[in-house]
Amino acid sequence: MRIVTDSRKSGEPKNSENSYVYMIYRAFFSKEKADIFCEQLKSGMSWGEAKNILYESLQKELEPMRERYIELKSNPNLIEDILQLGAEKARKSTIPFLKNIREVIGIKKLIF
Repeated sequence: MRIVTDSRKSGEPKNSENSYVYMIYRAFFSKEKADIFCEQLKSGMSWGEAKNILYESLQKELEPMRERYIELKSNPNLIEDILQLGAEKARKSTIPFLKNIREVIGIKKLIF
């Protein structure tokens, strides 16, 4: 609720393009949703109502990510398992690629 807005009252059209409330909304939601929000501001929605809509929308949007964060934070072994699977997947594609590159440019294994 501390986002700075101009002094336009409820019922007065708002300049959404210069509004931090609108900029934040636009960063998180689709163009279609942002356009609807913009129209509501231009139609005179109050800044308080706009901030409440932004807050509720962000809470709903971020909830699955917040739940996943809590799950991962409470289980460090799961994070390690995910990283190891990613490393294994990366090796499958990069090892043959690097081997081919080494052959093409003539780099052979150094044996001492």
